[in-house]
Amino acid sequence: MPVKEIVLIYMEQVPESMDSRKATFLASREWQAVPFVTHAPSDMQNLLSYAAALPSLLEQFDSLPDQHHMDRVMPSRRLYDSFKEMLTALDGW
Repeated sequence: MPVKEIVLIYMEQVPESMDSRKATFLASREWQAVPFVTHAPSDMQNLLSYAAALPSLLEQFDSLPDQHHMDRVMPSRRLYDSFKEMLTALDGW
């Protein structure tokens, strides 16, 4: 698939997924790796990959239990770590 088409798919799907706060297939490892087997992703493609991961994190946040109890501690910590990882990666971008 030509790079231009890949970027257009990201530009359409990512904002839609952010709005719905639902994960998108664009965040899957397969989708982020397979198109770039023959060439490295550009800086813009790397940025779009980070953006594609955000709806999944928002969906996970929305699915946390409302109550303040121990069932929420570990998922909250993992989610916090995921957000922190993303921010660190974006800072390095």
